Amino acid sequence: VDLGMNYIATGEYDLAKDSFDHAISIGDENELAYRGLGIMTLNQGLYDDSVAYFNKAIDAIEMNVGELEYDILKYKADALTKAGDYEAAIGVLDSLIELGVDVNANKLKKGDVYLLMGDGNNALKWFDLALAENESVENFISIYNSFYKLGLYEQGMTYLNKALVVDGGSAQAHLNRGKIYYIMNNYVNAATEFTFAVEGTDQAITAEAYMYLAFCYEKENDLSKAIDAYYASLRNNEKPDVYNYLSMCISENGENNLAWSQIHQTIDKFPDAENMQQLIWNEIVLYERMEMFHSAYTRLVEDYMSVYPVDSVVEKEYQFLKLKQ
Repeated sequence: VDLGMNYIATGEYDLAKDSFDHAISIGDENELAYRGLGIMTLNQGLYDDSVAYFNKAIDAIEMNVGELEYDILKYKADALTKAGDYEAAIGVLDSLIELGVDVNANKLKKGDVYLLMGDGNNALKWFDLALAENESVENFISIYNSFYKLGLYEQGMTYLNKALVVDGGSAQAHLNRGKIYYIMNNYVNAATEFTFAVEGTDQAITAEAYMYLAFCYEKENDLSKAIDAYYASLRNNEKPDVYNYLSMCISENGENNLAWSQIHQTIDKFPDAENMQQLIWNEIVLYERMEMFHSAYTRLVEDYMSVYPVDSVVEKEYQFLKLKQ
């Protein structure tokens, strides 16, 4: 089962399925194997299959209701929502709320599902219930995203404006307000808030604020300041995703060789990075920008296409680089 989950992480779904099927065939942790198959098909967009596997996982549990079943139910609610079976999704979310599992998050999800159903009144009811319990910036942004993905921009902006007046003057509060202004495309006000946030004593907050400050500078096309801000973020907290942003910013500043060196070092330094797929893809992009087409082609075929899903963008890149050989 663990091997199957590792294959899911690398996008090797055929091998993942083989591992889970083998576990089931020998009666080894069937509930976890079916859970794995559910997650795998959820990632593949096979939502009906995903729901069926999660149902089998729940049926296979030979114990009282506990953390594993809660986990499976959360995945099942997600699969049902993506499959368009909104009533069933709400039923699962109701069960989780009644069980006391991630109550606030599941109230937000109920609001999101009702919004997808076109039931605005119930959506607002559940959003407001969630906010009554927790007026965090994350909740306001989550609600905004629920509206935004349906093109309901003005309704979503109402919640962002409310979020601006919630927090006080701490570094976290400045970081939160900066994020809101950034989403609003108000990069000047966002940068001001992030500048206050970096003066705090919490290194994690400082690192995140510097990263967002770099985003603002990039939006204003001040790449030198953006690069400096990325380096400041990394001095406070080394993260592979920030190294990735830094590398591409260096490239946009016209230094492709330095950018490639940085991203290559990042891949070596963080072999288990969650954003490894993006790191390898950007390394291929940088090879291409340096007109090292053979290296780009080799990296694409041997290290990207052999591991990660091939969509239309990857196929187009493959055809382009193949012609360059």
